[in-house]
Amino acid sequence: MRSYAVALVLVLTIVNAQIPTAPLFMWSNTKYFTGQNMQTEGVVSIDDVKSALSGRQSVVGHFMKEGRPQPEIIFVFLEPEMRTEQLSMLADAYSNQPSGGAFGKLKGNMESYATSSLVVPYTQSEDKVGSSIVYEIIAQLSAGSSVLIAKSKDSTILSELEGRKDVEHITLEKVQQLAQSKWELLSNGVTDLVVICFSSPSVHVANLEEAKASYAADDEFMNSILEPVGESSYLAMFTADKVADMRTENIPFAHENIKRYTELYAQDSDSEDTFWPAAMIEAVIVMIPFLIILSTGICCTLSLQSDLKFDAERKNR
Repeated sequence: MRSYAVALVLVLTIVNAQIPTAPLFMWSNTKYFTGQNMQTEGVVSIDDVKSALSGRQSVVGHFMKEGRPQPEIIFVFLEPEMRTEQLSMLADAYSNQPSGGAFGKLKGNMESYATSSLVVPYTQSEDKVGSSIVYEIIAQLSAGSSVLIAKSKDSTILSELEGRKDVEHITLEKVQQLAQSKWELLSNGVTDLVVICFSSPSVHVANLEEAKASYAADDEFMNSILEPVGESSYLAMFTADKVADMRTENIPFAHENIKRYTELYAQDSDSEDTFWPAAMIEAVIVMIPFLIILSTGICCTLSLQSDLKFDAERKNR
């Protein structure tokens, strides 16, 4: 009984430790950070990042230079879902990979082209409505600042900002036109915000090649947007609108089966406001077999006993 109790505690600890996280890349063509390709350790709360952007003390703020210049333009590049572990399948943009894999331009910006940069490999957000970084930046902008959100028509990223008078939604083609015109429309003496929403798929083994090509195209797009900025100071960020669930992403067959099951469940359900939402059903279906296997293995390990006859013979000599 005690073995089962210990096994259950260990299992719950492991499950709780699997906190979904997303990477955050930040770089600037001015001395915004203390150095090039700086990197934090451990999991950083997105609230800590917001505090640093607000000028308050935080873990991330330690890497930001005091008296840093206010950027003329802040760029935020958002993927729908991105997890730090996915980058190892695409070649990590912040590792020692020669080309950076699907993120060759981003790697170059972080390590050589940009004056200063910071990588936060693991950021955790409790925001349920979208990227809290974007919301925080909008809240800090001065009067007269422009807020542009560029995305495709079918993108659902930052849908909560639809209809706001202080936000202008444009197409990705339009933001390219603004970049080619040297961002003249944003040269108004205050910091402006430009958010570019991508649509690359979440990464797993089944669609790895498709994901590589899509992320590489996004990487090229980022570079085409930033190159025309010229001498104007900018701060750029690349992260995810939402973090992916690591427990299903590494199990393609389970992920697809759960997707089909939840679609059927949604069709049979009369109301979306159910006691057992689809996300909870996914978690239960995926985790039960693994909890049983892990608990059994730990219990068997704890029940093993070494043979004591060798110690007894040694004492009789």
